Amino acid sequence: MKIVVRGLVALALSIIGNSAHGLTFTATGPGDDTNKILSALATFVVSDLKLVITLSNTASNDPDKSAEILTGVFFTLAGDPPLARTSAVLGSDTAIKNRPGISGPGMNVGSEWVYGNGLTGLPDGANEGLTIASLNKIHKRNHFSGPNLGPSGGVQFGVTTAFDDLGNDKGDLKHKQLIENTVVFTLSQLPTDFTLADISNVSFQYGTSLKDPGPNLAGTIRGEGNNPVIPEPGTTTLIATGLLWSFALVGRPRRTSTSVAPSMGRAKSAPLSGGNRTQMVRRESG
Repeated sequence: MKIVVRGLVALALSIIGNSAHGLTFTATGPGDDTNKILSALATFVVSDLKLVITLSNTASNDPDKSAEILTGVFFTLAGDPPLARTSAVLGSDTAIKNRPGISGPGMNVGSEWVYGNGLTGLPDGANEGLTIASLNKIHKRNHFSGPNLGPSGGVQFGVTTAFDDLGNDKGDLKHKQLIENTVVFTLSQLPTDFTLADISNVSFQYGTSLKDPGPNLAGTIRGEGNNPVIPEPGTTTLIATGLLWSFALVGRPRRTSTSVAPSMGRAKSAPLSGGNRTQMVRRESG
């Protein structure tokens, strides 16, 4: 019995402690080269008053110009809360192309990316954004913490595809250090009542300008069939409450009757005089 009780408590606490939930936006569209299809993905995960944003270039082509490099994501947060910059790191299976030395998953690229809120003039009226420092829509002083990785400029440290062949780069894309695949950003100090419904107007920015060349693609919420289901806080609370209630029922000692009929007899209920209660009356079989 103790093992069952402990298991219920542990499961309830596990659910309470893992109340993360997420929402994914995708975008696909033509670049300035009609033969190239641009594609991007951003997943927003809320956990412990932190917003974790995974930004990926998911196109299957080989970029050969700056306008095909993913350089930012814009979005609206209801109430426009000023979040704190916590970290910006390379995602899994990610490295920096054209960079001497070793780079890989988890590498800190915070010095090359900036976050801002209270922004104006963005696509779809977005008020928040994450971009490379050289995009100049967000002041460079708003960069994440991290070591200086080298000079910024152009699409330096933008996000390219997994199919990028550096040998055919043209113009200002030549010799640029580019992040292959994915960057993961963590922003903290979310309002306590923040929910996924407070995220909207997501769009993906390419190139070094908010105008051509530098297309912007509107994000669309990915269908539930392709999205992992993670309990919302309300659902999590209900599940945990149910488990704790089960724990209470399992842990409650059972009541035992003081009147037990002998194996050779029967027991029946008869009303007590002057009240509504009943008592057990023994009737011997004979």
